[in-house]
Amino acid sequence: MRPVKEPVKTANHNPALAVIFWMVIAVFILIGITSAVSYYILPFREYGKFVFPSILAILLLLSITLLIIAVREKVGGIFGKFLLLTGASAIGAAAGILLHNFLTGTAGEYVFFIVGLIIAPIGFLTGIIGSMVMFIKKRKFG
Repeated sequence: MRPVKEPVKTANHNPALAVIFWMVIAVFILIGITSAVSYYILPFREYGKFVFPSILAILLLLSITLLIIAVREKVGGIFGKFLLLTGASAIGAAAGILLHNFLTGTAGEYVFFIVGLIIAPIGFLTGIIGSMVMFIKKRKFG
């Protein structure tokens, strides 16, 4: 008798998961480009204060969508943890930036500055890199 080969187990998640994930990365890169342009190119400084909040809102909505899809699809293992870290850190960064601006002149301003501009982006980058490695490793391109 010949041994029966077991089918390769690949996680076929919702294709929207991959699309939303790559869109989060694209918007994150766009935020970096927008920040650099509005800081270094003088005529764009006035427009940056209008463009940056809208791009941050798009990142926030995409991150919430990423979290919802990852939880509904019951993505497990380390891949699911990286996706949750990516979505939660983006939400934490956006919330930290907003609360930092709202709590100007209080002790909370410093706490949310550190959370929004240091801690959450480190978690976000860790989640992105880990998720990208898992996407490539497991060929989960959606």
